[in-house]
Amino acid sequence: MKNKLSNLSKSLKKFFKSKGGKYTIGVILFIAYSVLLYYFAVDNYKAELAIKSAERQEFIEHLSESDHLNEDEEKLMKMMESREPGENTELLDLYFYYAGQYINNFFTPDEEIYLSGLKIDGFITSENLNDDDPMKERMLEIESMHGLVKHIQGTIITQIDYKYFIDTYKEKITQGYLDVLYLYEEEQKEEFYHVTSGDMFPNVVTKRLDMAYAGMTREGNEDVYEMMESAYAYYLNIYLGVTDVEMINAKNGYLLDEVLESYKTYEPKDEKLKTFMKDMLAKYEETNNMRTVEVTRMVNEYLGITAEENEEHNNELENNAVEISPVQPGDIEIIETESASENVSESEPVAETEEVVETEAVENVEVETLEETEAETEETTESKEAN
Repeated sequence: MKNKLSNLSKSLKKFFKSKGGKYTIGVILFIAYSVLLYYFAVDNYKAELAIKSAERQEFIEHLSESDHLNEDEEKLMKMMESREPGENTELLDLYFYYAGQYINNFFTPDEEIYLSGLKIDGFITSENLNDDDPMKERMLEIESMHGLVKHIQGTIITQIDYKYFIDTYKEKITQGYLDVLYLYEEEQKEEFYHVTSGDMFPNVVTKRLDMAYAGMTREGNEDVYEMMESAYAYYLNIYLGVTDVEMINAKNGYLLDEVLESYKTYEPKDEKLKTFMKDMLAKYEETNNMRTVEVTRMVNEYLGITAEENEEHNNELENNAVEISPVQPGDIEIIETESASENVSESEPVAETEEVVETEAVENVEVETLEETEAETEETTESKEAN
């Protein structure tokens, strides 16, 4: 089994850095989002936010030095009482930036090992611990700061509780930023792939596609357009098998049944995608639902991915694959990939172009030339034995 989390992160990292949007939280990488959120700091953060008042500047300085999120939130609430939604959104975004870093690093390594040893899958709360448990107080502390604790395959993940902030501040921030928080909350509820096999959960991905597209196209959401556009691109790459083709393919190179069914029944809000899905399905029917070079080219052209970019992505997947224990987080099998940009002549017979791209040589697929070679080998062996 090989770890795919780092591959997912690195494969779209450059794209997301260029699509960060207005708010700092917009550069949070949308990945495995019930598993982990990645924060990319901006060097000139204060300058980019164009701080207009001494009070805001003071708030930034306070957050950067504080380790008492409860007091920070009280200050945040007071500041938001007399401000417009746009200003409040910037303040909340500031708070998330610093609070996220603090919560992500809340537990010591020994504390994480202890919590992992409890063998509680999913979210862990203080209610899971006895009153005399040595970690009871620490759990109560992070909960008081509206942090969530999750155990996934041996790893402890800590996150901001976005549902709390939605319920508390939804009337004070912009609709666009609220849409972003709704997406983040959805991402915390469940994984979009099976953490052991790596198979995509199509219904989860399509729901997030719809949420991102709605947030991207809603009138008045200009402040978060780039953030939602990045989220939409991220999940679309996953859904169409670009991020990692093994998330949609079975070991034999054919589409997983549940993925094929989703491709047939999903009704995208994006009319352009809806048209493409019909064309893609027609191509899959020609290939008996196998992911061939021709299908991959079609998908890449729709997404605007060049052959060079596709090859770079494949090489990155191979170079970043790291062997780990089967009980590690985000444990997903990665099959060695080959470039989808191989030079396949358009004039070659279809049978020769129907290669499965971005996967290892497929086992148990009958190839006529291979059978002939094996037959010849057997005959030669029998002849030698007879002599």
